[in-house]
Amino acid sequence: MMPGRDAATPSAARTPQRRRQVQPRQQEGLTPDSLPNPRLLRRAGGSAGHDRQRWRLEQVPHERVLRAGLLRLQELLVDRSPDGQWGDSFTFETGPAQPPPRVLRASFFERISDGSLELKACPPSDVAAAQGDLRHLSLDQLLAIRICTLDFPTTRAGTFNVHSNFIVALSAQLFNKIGRRAFQGQADSSQSLEVVGMRFVLGLGAAELAVDEHKGSPPALWLTPLDEDDWPGCSFMLAHNTELWAMVLPGTSPDVAELAKGSNVAVVMDLTSGTGEDRSLHWEVTS
Repeated sequence: MMPGRDAATPSAARTPQRRRQVQPRQQEGLTPDSLPNPRLLRRAGGSAGHDRQRWRLEQVPHERVLRAGLLRLQELLVDRSPDGQWGDSFTFETGPAQPPPRVLRASFFERISDGSLELKACPPSDVAAAQGDLRHLSLDQLLAIRICTLDFPTTRAGTFNVHSNFIVALSAQLFNKIGRRAFQGQADSSQSLEVVGMRFVLGLGAAELAVDEHKGSPPALWLTPLDEDDWPGCSFMLAHNTELWAMVLPGTSPDVAELAKGSNVAVVMDLTSGTGEDRSLHWEVTS
């Protein structure tokens, strides 16, 4: 979707033993001194002579940024609902001319979303049976359940292996639908919408955590790197954090100035390190 169309302080930093080397492709397009167009570096309402603004998220736990992004997304979706209420009705999705799907565990999702049932208290058999129903849930419903399960440990060890598999499947469905919504149906199913959905949520979370009392908040438009293995031929994603749209940009040197149409852009250099539970987000954001 094209721009303009309707669409706490970090916890104690841990120094990783090893920092992932930034790929030359990312350095070429995202270093603060080699942005796509100098016009994007001007502060809103300022002149070209003003210094660039910088924000830093250094070694912030990945799960903390994800939590902030999901909560922010929920706020934005509530604001966009016709009656200003959160859509918690569990009416399951069906395609045109298709009968309602056979949902085995509707009450399971209702109790998880309203807080009357904790995931860790559910027998593995119930959790496994409910996992097959995730594909029938809407974005709002998936988001509500994921927020309610944010405190569940991500370990796959012991008796919680089934529960962890449920969280992985839940997240995959959620990020896929976030990516599809952000692209407004302009991406086909063969493309990695799940990856884009995850990057979109991380951008929302980073924007929330990067607020500085002196610098204020970063711009709403964010340019973040993509792995070409996830989206062949494209190196960047341009996303709007309040209008909730996103687009992938072909090539390694897209004309961001033309796409931004004069709006200020937050450009991310991704220095994230670690994997799994030890993954920490390190983003250098320049505007």
